[in-house]
Amino acid sequence: MEQGQGQGQGGALSNGSIKFTTRTPPIPVEPLLGEWVDKGLPINCSAWTPLPNTVNKDQSFEQSSTCSQEQTRTVEEQVKNLDTGVISKTGNKSEESQTISVVKKQSVSGTGKCVYGFNWGAGYWIESSNNTTNFMWYGPSFGYNETLNKTLAGHPTSYTQAGYTYRRGLYNNGSGGGNIYYSICRE
Repeated sequence: MEQGQGQGQGGALSNGSIKFTTRTPPIPVEPLLGEWVDKGLPINCSAWTPLPNTVNKDQSFEQSSTCSQEQTRTVEEQVKNLDTGVISKTGNKSEESQTISVVKKQSVSGTGKCVYGFNWGAGYWIESSNNTTNFMWYGPSFGYNETLNKTLAGHPTSYTQAGYTYRRGLYNNGSGGGNIYYSICRE
């Protein structure tokens, strides 16, 4: 026997012994999205509010400013093999961008001009435990004959009457009977 004879080489195949399968091409699916990342610093910011001169001198407060912030993220294409159900990355990447609004905050001190009346001298501002605010203004000094006595609902921090704005001043005194005492400021 010669080499190669009788070892299953050659000859006709039986009908149906070879089966052809068609493969369905993969289909695109939702891309893989990266996290949004800030690009650069915020821009086009509004003016800081409130302005320091609208807050009592030396009183700490928080200002805010609204800005635009550019962000980017990566987008990576994926496909699904319909024969196996496997999802895989194609290696094609792109970048998306968006601009969002952000609010910046900072702590500053007030610079407002104010005539202060201090507790029982020229006036006072009391936040009561019964959710009212009582204030009394006697004038820049005791006996000045500019008396104004008001009880307000809630705990507002200012009241305007006859062209003057009366504001809760700096914390002045401990709380007695659930009340919190402040100096009073007139602008």
